Amino acid sequence: MPFRPAVLLLAAILPTLLAAIPDQPPPPLDVTASEASRLEARKVVVRTESTDSVGSAIGVIDIHADEHRVWASLLDFEARVPEIRPLKGVSIYDSTDSTRGVQWDLAVFGASVTFHCLYHLHPEKMWVRYALDASRPNDLVSVEGAYQIYSVGDSTRLIYRSATDSGRKVPEFIRNWLAVGSLSEQLEGVRDRAERGD
Repeated sequence: MPFRPAVLLLAAILPTLLAAIPDQPPPPLDVTASEASRLEARKVVVRTESTDSVGSAIGVIDIHADEHRVWASLLDFEARVPEIRPLKGVSIYDSTDSTRGVQWDLAVFGASVTFHCLYHLHPEKMWVRYALDASRPNDLVSVEGAYQIYSVGDSTRLIYRSATDSGRKVPEFIRNWLAVGSLSEQLEGVRDRAERGD
């Protein structure tokens, strides 16, 4: 098959977790002393790991807003467009009290990439679980992930886990550069909107 940069890089743009994404919220994440220092300094903590076509990442950020404001900010998918550089458009094609269907459109080095995810919302647990919507056309092999929200002291912690397989080999330096940058942009955007009360 021909080299498709957009598909190859998407595993990096959507950071991924190699281990299976849990169906239920796991216990609060243990952070190291250096990670705790980063969180106190208002930085995003990123843990990454990858293979040729699958990368892995967990993102952690502390937010000075209550859980419900973080939840609302997290689910404002359209607001992410100006916050994440490769993201060019977001369309909600399904919306109920417990689900969202979202189309994501990206431009990566001049190539367009589109994929669809179904998000299952559990506000009573502050937990969102999502996966690729296989009933729609996608430029990815698989996507799954979760968002978890819980209180830590005077802050709210947001944990992002994702597993994505592009089906193609991705150069390591590109995976690492885009994974950390795009994950940080996403979580910082959610934090900033929640703290402003957008």
